[in-house]
Amino acid sequence: MKKLFLENEYVCHGSLESTNVTLFKPDINSEFFSINPIHPSLDYGWNKKPNLYNFNTPRRADINVTKFRNLLFEMDGIDLNQQLEMLDALPLKFTYITYSGNKSYHAIVSLQNDLPYEAHTEKAIEQYRSLWSKLCALFDKILIEKGYNLPINKKSFFDPATKNPSRLSRTPNAIRSNGVKQQLVYEGDFLTEELLLELLSSAPIDEERPYIKLDKTELECKTHDQFMAVIPSGLYIQLKFPQNWAAPEGLYPIMFRLALWAIDSCGVRKNILLNFMSKNTFPVLLKAGYPEHKLQKPIDHAYLLKGLE
Repeated sequence: MKKLFLENEYVCHGSLESTNVTLFKPDINSEFFSINPIHPSLDYGWNKKPNLYNFNTPRRADINVTKFRNLLFEMDGIDLNQQLEMLDALPLKFTYITYSGNKSYHAIVSLQNDLPYEAHTEKAIEQYRSLWSKLCALFDKILIEKGYNLPINKKSFFDPATKNPSRLSRTPNAIRSNGVKQQLVYEGDFLTEELLLELLSSAPIDEERPYIKLDKTELECKTHDQFMAVIPSGLYIQLKFPQNWAAPEGLYPIMFRLALWAIDSCGVRKNILLNFMSKNTFPVLLKAGYPEHKLQKPIDHAYLLKGLE
């Protein structure tokens, strides 16, 4: 599990009912663990049930997740051998696949870069769930196109209960309560940001699952004047005067991060940001030899990653 967490991060592990939070150790041998790191000392959701929770007592909860890095996918009601076959048919390699010790495998995707969501907010939880749902919709589409049939009375091959960020997963190679070993059957690598965005851009929009898209009204800056009134000076300088970073190639990461900065700091709508960049940023990049067809792609991907296409 070393690929899922950093050395100084905390997780919840133990039984299915466990909520206590401890420092992550690669040799955890308890039955379950939380798939994303948890705040080690505070409960950001204590005020929802102040008679049960305390601000200074950490616990496993979505609101207490500190980094959004790992996603869990699990199938039920499908033959075990077919589950592995189906997971292998998807256009990515999972970071870990662990036998649950019963009727399923727990497949975890660990991202190369943490998702740029603001921890300890309801918005971040919804963004994470939205991203999981988009990937699930894509996986379903691919598997159906490959000839697999959905389980009876199911709308997906995957259990929707696994889409929350503090979800518990089976610990690789630990012993389940029934005495069966939760065997680690596959170890892969991280999912790159480039492949993640490629997958999201090809994911279908399922109108029966409205949580796939976030409400665009959450974006606060709807006009150029509103954007100019709140834009951080550092971001303004980077966008207005890009001569210091303009180049004929390799600008995708820079523009992607600038777009995320604009979204997070200003809540600016995509058309407003693109209008500003078209007048100030893009002409300089074109003059430096950067291809015109690549200009908008990182901006589109930033809004896509935020669930704000």
